[in-house]
Amino acid sequence: MAYIGAKPNTVFRRAPTKDSFTGDGSATTFDLANIVPAGGENALQVFIDNVRQEPGSGKAYTLGNDGSGDLKRITFSAAPASSAAIYVITSFSNEAFAKQTDLKGSELALDADGDTTITADTDDQIDIKINNADDFQFTANTFTAQSGSTIAAQALTATTLTTSSTVDIQGQELILDGDNDTSITADTDDRIDIKVGNTDILQITNSSSDAVITQAVEDKDIIFKGDDGGSAITALTIDMSDGGILQTRAGVGFPGTQVASTGANVLDDYEEGVWTPAMTDGSNTLTASSPVGIYTKIGRYVFCNGQMATSSLNSASGTIRLTGLPFTSSSTAGAFAGGSCVYGDGLNITASMNVNLRVETGGTIAYFALWDVATGTSNMTAAEWSDDGSIRFYFSYMV
Repeated sequence: MAYIGAKPNTVFRRAPTKDSFTGDGSATTFDLANIVPAGGENALQVFIDNVRQEPGSGKAYTLGNDGSGDLKRITFSAAPASSAAIYVITSFSNEAFAKQTDLKGSELALDADGDTTITADTDDQIDIKINNADDFQFTANTFTAQSGSTIAAQALTATTLTTSSTVDIQGQELILDGDNDTSITADTDDRIDIKVGNTDILQITNSSSDAVITQAVEDKDIIFKGDDGGSAITALTIDMSDGGILQTRAGVGFPGTQVASTGANVLDDYEEGVWTPAMTDGSNTLTASSPVGIYTKIGRYVFCNGQMATSSLNSASGTIRLTGLPFTSSSTAGAFAGGSCVYGDGLNITASMNVNLRVETGGTIAYFALWDVATGTSNMTAAEWSDDGSIRFYFSYMV
């Protein structure tokens, strides 16, 4: 149909409805059949015996919610007389469209200048345009922020994004803080970049399924900090300006029970402790006087220091030896070891004679060796010791 000027409005509203009641002289409340639309009391025309009633507090009636919370209960300030004819006409002129409009893919403009719209011109896809820019898109089970658009944290419940599927941000930067200078991004393929305080400080990559963590700033360190009993500490620093040297606050700890490694370049144990040396001829143990021994074990090597003093030979005779070494020596061929004595007293040996220690393989025994024969050494005997003999020593051996 042809027309001049603006196209006529083709939107239809609901027709007014009429509710009828009969007074009984006591009832003051009456519930309408339909919820009263926007406009409230002003959307009603209430009559008692064909006399229109004035709405409002202190007037003839008020409008309120019924028992279900719906806006459709009229309460009269005084009960209408018995047999009084009551009728109410409800106008729906202020109600939103009662008839759904099929836009069939046409763009629906939302603001005054027409540059903010919703459209579904692509099947099964809703596009939202704001200020003439395509910002957001809905498809089945998917909400997409278009390039250049941001989903603010305030828009997410309790700033938490919950999803049962993958959130794909396609290499875009994920901002984590309020001033936008701390973020995570993967705009370089197969690499995660972490930025803090607007500085790219860390990169995470994959090298043949090895996780590779890279400090991205030249000569800057990787530092591990923590809280030790309420005190802030720097536990470990990897010094990148010095070739990656590890700097620990309190040393490197090893388990109490060694976890042995076969790697030639692996240090798998370190231990410090004390041991109690004893002296015997194999059958009789000399009476010791204040024996002292300390050791340090580094990997396969044990370093021992100590002192052995006696107060009685206790019938010992023949070759004497130190027992009670802290670890069993290695049985590997060629793993011979020993040390020297740096002090002696009360011994029955010839002046200028040297006393050394020899650790036998596969045991916890060290023999005293004297350089007293032309061909080499001999084992020290109880006769070359004495009741009150004393010696200080150091030696090392493999385990």
